Order: sequence, then structure tokens, then C-alpha cells
Amino acid sequence: MDPLSIASAFATIVGLMASFKAERKSTSDDEYKEFKSWLTEKHHNEIIHLLEQNKKTAISVKSFLSQDREVVLSKLQSLEKMLVYLSTKLEGVSEIALSLHPGSELSDQALNILRELVASGGSTFLVLEAKNRAPVLLLLDGDTRQIEYEDYRFLKDDLSILVELDLLRVDYNSSGNELYIITRNSVNYINELEK
Repeated sequence: MDPLSIASAFATIVGLMASFKAERKSTSDDEYKEFKSWLTEKHHNEIIHLLEQNKKTAISVKSFLSQDREVVLSKLQSLEKMLVYLSTKLEGVSEIALSLHPGSELSDQALNILRELVASGGSTFLVLEAKNRAPVLLLLDGDTRQIEYEDYRFLKDDLSILVELDLLRVDYNSSGNELYIITRNSVNYINELEK
């Protein structure tokens, strides 16, 4: 499958699972079988065909649907939030994402922190707190410089969102200072933005 087909199939399956779970208040013993029946009623024959041809996808969908309705809906809402945040910086789809979810934009400051970390070639930065001064974001490897940012008031918020999106991981050193660690997702995301 080409990337466009994969993205389309993924979005369609996730959207249909969300609709299926949202419509149904009770669960059955075989949610997957019920889902396939529901797909038939809604005339989504291409998705049924995909599930029948791709056993790995079918097993994943079956496993996902077997979870509690509220858990499934919560996971789907998290996925939606992540997609919106990441899409707001992709040319061509950012306008769509922002029109559907105003205010869910990844800030320029968060994006710049990520860009600087990726460009440094490093993997980790330390947040050094100081009295009466804004924290310093010190790279511990790579070109070992400071990561610049503009607005201290939103630094914690930006770092928190980057962690939530799995673009950074957080840890602590022996002094209790926050360490932020790069992920493959962040490198891939920045590379995609730079294309």
C-alpha cells in the first residue's frame, strides 16, 4: 500500500470504530463481529474487505474493540488531540486542523525547542532552574549549547505538550532537575516539516 492509502485506511478505520462505539451503549461478547455487521449495514464493504485480507489489522481492531467503551473513546480522543497538534504545523492540512479544533496549535516556541534539539545532534537537555532568572535549557550532548526560547511563562506548558505527543520523554537527574530526551518521533516529525 502506498502512504496515502495507508493514511486513508487508518483514518477511516479509526473514525468508523469511534462511530461504532459512540452509537452503541452496551457491549456484546463479540464486538468485532458486531463491528463487521455494523460496517455491512453502513455499506463500508471496502473496509470489511481490508479486514478480511489483512489478519494483523483484523486482530488489532478486534483487540481494540474488546476494551471498555469509555476506554476506547478516551483513547480515540487522545489520538484525535495528537493528530490535531501535529497537523497544525503541516502545510496544507494546518488550516483544516485549526478550523476543526481552534486553539489546539503546537506553539512556535515548542516547535523551535524541538528543532534546536534535533539540529544539535544531541539527545538530552537539562532544565536548570535558578532564582530570579528564567530556567536554562542546557544540551548535555551533541553541540552542548543552550536551547533558546522566548517566553518563560509557557515553557512548562510547551514541554508538557511535547512529552504528551511523544516528541520528548521526561526523566530526572539525581538533583531532581528535569531531563528531556529526544524520541525518533521528534526527528521524523521535524524532518517531515522541513521537506
